[in-house]
Amino acid sequence: MTLARHTLFISDLHLSTRAPNIYQHFTYFLKHIAPQAEALYILGDFFELWLGSDIKNPLYDEIKMHLQHLKNQGTRIYFMKGNRDFLLNTDDVGTFGMTLLDDPCLITLYNKKVLLTHGDRLCTLDVAYQRYRRIANLRLLQWLFLHMPLKFRTNLAQKIHNKNPHKEHGLQLDYAIADATPDAIWQDLEQYQADYMIHGHTHRMGVHWMDDKLRVVLGDWQKHFFNYLYVSEEQLLLKSCSSPGSSLSSHLP
Repeated sequence: MTLARHTLFISDLHLSTRAPNIYQHFTYFLKHIAPQAEALYILGDFFELWLGSDIKNPLYDEIKMHLQHLKNQGTRIYFMKGNRDFLLNTDDVGTFGMTLLDDPCLITLYNKKVLLTHGDRLCTLDVAYQRYRRIANLRLLQWLFLHMPLKFRTNLAQKIHNKNPHKEHGLQLDYAIADATPDAIWQDLEQYQADYMIHGHTHRMGVHWMDDKLRVVLGDWQKHFFNYLYVSEEQLLLKSCSSPGSSLSSHLP
């Protein structure tokens, strides 16, 4: 049976050597699900932490091999930086076989205008984080940071990480401040005249309507399951797979 033309979206895998189950989910996804898609979009926080291309990590080499193989099979791969891997640059992303996207990015997908963003820029009630985000995305500061000794980068990143309330997957917290705000969402949808928006970051998978505009929130990946969005000309499906070969699908209008 031939599948309809379709595109896949994922985010918030937080890949690291400390999460082998998630890496196993990812390799299964690349081998059995992604090759059937025209394109795969990774919308940020792909890595738990990225501190520079000079860091030697066997996991990175394996991920590069798998993604390059997927690309060679004919699936285009696009990447958008998140708040955990914002230090990746165009060259870094290219070594993984991916094409770097700006945040936000408007694409045309099956005759629909779709706005893509990681999602952290929409959490405007978290004033302190937005201030940090503006500083962290200054190119000069990023260049200086990446030229610091590795030990300094690691220690500083760990201090920042320890202050992050979302560092533990599945931790139930009050997300009122850390969630996307309706004003920010609507402003983006109106500014870009998008039919719908796709984002991650908040780890609150679901679909939301704002008048006639649709917002799809991608889920994060955890030890016992992984999530992805399937989009074709006929349908949008949010899928949550609890184990290889089994899935629960939420049909989106």
